[in-house]
Amino acid sequence: MNTTSIHESFKTLSIAFLSLLSVATITLNVISLVVIKKSKKMLTRPSIHFIINLLIVDLLQGIFVIPIYAVKKQSTHSRFWDSFVCNSFRFLYMLTYYMSIFCVLLIASDRYIATTFVFKYKSLVRVKTVRIVIIISWIYITMLCIIPFSTSELPRRQSFELPTQLSTKIRLQQLSELPLHPSPKLTLKSSTELPLESSPEQPLQLLPDRINQQNDFCIYRQNTAWTITMLVFNCFFPYLIILYFYKCIIKNIQEFKKESVRIKNIQESTETSQQNVLQYESQTGVYFALNFNKQISSHTKNIIKISVLISVCYAICWTPSVIYYVLSKFCPKKCFYKNFINSASQTYLEFAIKYLGFLNSISAPIIYCYTDKEFCFQLKSLSLSLVKEKRIF
Repeated sequence: MNTTSIHESFKTLSIAFLSLLSVATITLNVISLVVIKKSKKMLTRPSIHFIINLLIVDLLQGIFVIPIYAVKKQSTHSRFWDSFVCNSFRFLYMLTYYMSIFCVLLIASDRYIATTFVFKYKSLVRVKTVRIVIIISWIYITMLCIIPFSTSELPRRQSFELPTQLSTKIRLQQLSELPLHPSPKLTLKSSTELPLESSPEQPLQLLPDRINQQNDFCIYRQNTAWTITMLVFNCFFPYLIILYFYKCIIKNIQEFKKESVRIKNIQESTETSQQNVLQYESQTGVYFALNFNKQISSHTKNIIKISVLISVCYAICWTPSVIYYVLSKFCPKKCFYKNFINSASQTYLEFAIKYLGFLNSISAPIIYCYTDKEFCFQLKSLSLSLVKEKRIF
């Protein structure tokens, strides 16, 4: 099996896998959104709106990003459509990626407030406030992701001055229609059609990276300044905040458990002297007065569990992508082997990394389905109602 057939087989398989993932993403996220919408009780909780926001972002990936990436694997042989597909994919890919991390950040922030500012949570976090925060985050990320459209330029063809002898050889080559260095993929038709490089060891060498640049009609190009700014302030920094929030949440829960055990031990004490009674009241009077409000309910703990699992899945799915694109952006020569750029290995690696990132779009519905009892109940009731309707008809 030659290289061309292997490449075509890989392209076909990649499109098939992307199509399956797109269908699964749309199906799971739509079902989750419908189930949540049917439950009026769930919609009254501010925290659920952050989950809805994450499900919408994942749904956008399933409807637009993944299918466009599949189309991008197959050239349309049209400059306009290739440019449209490329620009659409890059913009929506960046938008959904950075919006996903902000969704995880907002979910972590909500749980931090719920466990740290117990008495003020209901006044600080309301449904209306949550919606305003979500809208602001969408506007913020969208505006940042639009910037590469305005700061980019289409690649210009560079003119190369060739030595007279080399130019003569090329003209003779054109007349005889015989390539100077035969290649199964490229034939030289014009001295100005492809950039060339001359050296004593290699008199005539085609530059694959420059060829790709000329065939790339994308207007959406992320320059170095934009990339660094987005990675630092909208990727690394938010995730450090997320880790800090969960550290504080775990600490608050552990302190509450220790306090509960201490109070329980005091209650079980058999000493009934007046001094011990006064000491007991002074230590626990305020605690029992506020015990109902301070109590971390099982539902709150379950939401924290869901939030942690979503954050962990996000880290697992997207960290390889971040590491790879940081390395390819800032040290493409030193961090990869010599012929890695535009090689088959690069194609396979980039597809695997992107596919792993896309898998994150189905993690939230699965986690929510298996961990939230109320969601499972609503899903079962909805399924039963649909079955009954089918039986009637």
